[in-house]
Amino acid sequence: MKILFVCTGNTCRSPMAEGIFRHEMEQRGFENIMCQSAGLSALDGQHPSENAVLVCKEIGVDISGHIARRFTPEEIDVWDVYFTMSKTHAYICAGGEDLRAAFH
Repeated sequence: MKILFVCTGNTCRSPMAEGIFRHEMEQRGFENIMCQSAGLSALDGQHPSENAVLVCKEIGVDISGHIARRFTPEEIDVWDVYFTMSKTHAYICAGGEDLRAAFH
């Protein structure tokens, strides 16, 4: 199964969700689940916010190595499941808007 966590900038919410999910899956011994995160308006290469790193660290999750990446319309069919951080993100990922327009 391939899971994608989606937010806007891919520096706070979705990297935290990815990190926590990945940590929980490792704790439970799940190996056949791939997960990543991306942002609808992310600037490729940005690091996670300092506060996101600190909050995750408090619960034993390390997201300090995360590198932001932009979600592209070509990826829509790659992922089995999307977990979006807002209703707007869900609307865009579901194709409620012209996807190509939403990414500009």
